[in-house]
Amino acid sequence: MALGQLQHLEALFITSGWLSARCESFNTKNARAIANRTKFRQDTNLYALDTFVVTPMSKPGMCGAREQDEQQTIAEARGISSFSQLVNPFGLFVHCFVSHFWGHKFTSTVTALDLWADSNYDKLTSEKEALVYWICLFALNQHDVAEEVGENPQQGPFNAALAQATGGAVMVLDEEVKPFSRIWCLFEASRLKDLQRPFELICSEGSLSQPENGGHKAVSTKMLETTCQALWNVSTAKAQSSVAKDKYQIWGETADESIRGAIKGVGAERWFGSMLLQPDAVVFSNFDRYMKSLLSTTVLKVLMARGDFAPAATCCLQGADVSSEQLTKICNSFAAETERRAWLNSMLLQASNLSTAKLLLEKGADVEAAQTDGVTALMLAAQGGHEAVAQLLLQHSADVAAARNDGATALMYAALGGHEAVAQLLLQHGADVAAASNNGFTALMLAAQGGHEAVAQLLLQHGADVAAASNDGWTALMFAAKGGHVAVAQLLLQHGADVAAAQDDGDTALMWAAENGHEAVAQLLLQHSADVAAARNDAFTALMCAAVGGHEAVAQLLLQHGADVAAASNDGWTALMCAAKGGHVAVAQLLLQHGADVAAASNDGVTDLMIAALGGHEAVAQLLLQHGADVAAARNDGWTALMFAAKGGHLAVAQLLLQHGADVAAASNNGFTALMCAAVGGHEAVAQLLLQHGADVAAASNNGFTALMCAAVGGHEAVARLLLQHGADAVAQLLLQHGADVAAARNDGVTALMLAALGGQEEVAKMLLQHGADVKAAANNGATAVMFARANSHEAVARLLREHGGGQNWFRRWLFG
Repeated sequence: MALGQLQHLEALFITSGWLSARCESFNTKNARAIANRTKFRQDTNLYALDTFVVTPMSKPGMCGAREQDEQQTIAEARGISSFSQLVNPFGLFVHCFVSHFWGHKFTSTVTALDLWADSNYDKLTSEKEALVYWICLFALNQHDVAEEVGENPQQGPFNAALAQATGGAVMVLDEEVKPFSRIWCLFEASRLKDLQRPFELICSEGSLSQPENGGHKAVSTKMLETTCQALWNVSTAKAQSSVAKDKYQIWGETADESIRGAIKGVGAERWFGSMLLQPDAVVFSNFDRYMKSLLSTTVLKVLMARGDFAPAATCCLQGADVSSEQLTKICNSFAAETERRAWLNSMLLQASNLSTAKLLLEKGADVEAAQTDGVTALMLAAQGGHEAVAQLLLQHSADVAAARNDGATALMYAALGGHEAVAQLLLQHGADVAAASNNGFTALMLAAQGGHEAVAQLLLQHGADVAAASNDGWTALMFAAKGGHVAVAQLLLQHGADVAAAQDDGDTALMWAAENGHEAVAQLLLQHSADVAAARNDAFTALMCAAVGGHEAVAQLLLQHGADVAAASNDGWTALMCAAKGGHVAVAQLLLQHGADVAAASNDGVTDLMIAALGGHEAVAQLLLQHGADVAAARNDGWTALMFAAKGGHLAVAQLLLQHGADVAAASNNGFTALMCAAVGGHEAVAQLLLQHGADVAAASNNGFTALMCAAVGGHEAVARLLLQHGADAVAQLLLQHGADVAAARNDGVTALMLAALGGQEEVAKMLLQHGADVKAAANNGATAVMFARANSHEAVARLLREHGGGQNWFRRWLFG
């Protein structure tokens, strides 16, 4: 989009007040949903521009934005496309890529781009208004963003635009510097350096990357301080993305090289998705350092030009590329010698440049200085593969045997990163190849984890123990197997690695290869007599591990080597159950072909069919039924496959089970039916299906719960809100239409209206009242619906109930009985 076109959009939709009015109307209409955080407040930013302008105008038909464009300045869409294709059908050469936060007001974004154009357009085009910016909102087809972006961030349209932008790129910062916390913005900035494109930080006040000369407008001190603070807190682990899949893909691309091999072995989404907690900064330490360096460098020259040496010194600690002249000026700016020396030591710890490291040592940096966790400059040089810096530090008597607080040494850092030259250097200076960290990890294990064959070979040549195990039993071979590093595994086996070794929990190398789908490694291990029947402490086998991950080729290999398809874990789970849980139809088919028992049940009575039904895996359920799975089988507590399908809202599976004779009236031991399961989850379509097949709307559980109560109940407010989002109100309406008794009460006297009030479900309460619910009815303990609402601070529901005659003297009634 040319700058002039962006300014036209601003005038047409923003300055005119049109978009603001649309946002205000939306916010008023959706006030409750916004308060409940089920919808987001609209403002005159790129999100609203997409919702009300870009998406509706880039498809055929009339819309509010077209009515606003009375002069028809924007061409009518003849098909679905990007907005840029609509206004620039023949395309434009991109001058500048724009990295930005969609929540930034559009006017502020345009102002920032206009200021940048003032200083740069004459180098790129003849007229300022003709300067072309690449902005994803307009450049991508918002009707199919996933397809546009693609599977690999480095091969998508963002990357192509970055490479082709003749003027480089700008990152537009808002008042809160949000781009520093957005995963795509960080990734875009990193690609700029890889592609060696110019990069500048800008805002509506001017440039934060250029000194206040040469026509650049000065930014306020406050904005510069805010930017610096945000910069120093950059964290890839905490960066946000509107699409979780994008975040996983970029995390996979930006994780430290030492663990990237392990991530690629199983796939980024699975690797990160399996983590119990948010990944910490350690996973992205190199990328975070790189990003802080890149962004700090753009800010450093502004700070130096202003003489702001204190924040400039901090920028250097964040990795800014600093010249010897700048370093000397900052070094001389410290009033106290202790502060100067502390800064020099901190700078040495992160030095990756030989000349900078030399200068720091000349000015008094201590080669033995360490961080609070015990990390030394030599360790960090080894981690980064900075051989020349490591050599310099060793020449200045750096301790090659020094260990971090957790026992990690410089050699381990080099091994984990796959830095053969640094590892060789450290070994030549006496590094202990047998040293282990506090958890028992050795350099060889870390080299195997990263799949670094050359480093592993070097360590073995220097006497590394191939049989060494960590505190919990991990060996180098297990690490290689888990990551799918066949060359490293082959090397370790040639040096006598024990293929039968097991961790404390019983996991073997073969199990790790099977779980992660590494067929070549599994084949290698089996050739070296790995026991295909070995089981973990919980009796899980390699075949079960392969089935969990849906790895058909590995499962086939294991079966060919005699794996027992009928083996069961301690809780009674079989490989077929594992395949059913993941919806892996090919593996399930393979196991059935090899005699897997479709009727087998776990210790608590769960069958393969129930597992498939709960997960909504229609194809697996169909396969199991074709092989004779019992649709009427029940878990020990009476739950059937149909109940599980209803609980999950899996319409297709429920339909399939009913076609195969599932009993719609079956009840669990506590009297719960499939219809109640659907009602609890607000699954309207499943409830409709069950009712069509004769489900009893009046059936009650052992404690008196009916399906209508299940639809009304939400328990806690957050759960109630979730039910409303997923159609619990529609289910209640459906049940009422089928004759549900609005006056029915549980054994304790609680009615559907009371449960709706308890959960703050106003729409359900309205429906119940419209169908004659007694607003004055009281439970066995005397509590009324309005009391339930007030007790949980649901004032809107309480007000509704009072309007229908409830609540008179409710406080007195509650107080005196």
